[in-house]
Amino acid sequence: MNVNLSLLEAVNRLRTAEEEVNDAKGTVAQLLKVASSTQPVTTLSRLTGIKRTTIYWLMERYPATE
Repeated sequence: MNVNLSLLEAVNRLRTAEEEVNDAKGTVAQLLKVASSTQPVTTLSRLTGIKRTTIYWLMERYPATE
């Protein structure tokens, strides 16, 4: 198989994976926003294993879309 063709296929797989990760982060951010309205971020951090600063960053980085 041509190296360039293999490279393009690998790049396309990477882009797809990055889009999926980005979508998952958005979903997590939205759920964290909802959960943070009734629970402290410290509790959410302990529950999820995500650091508090990362939780705040996610909620800021991925604003709600309605």
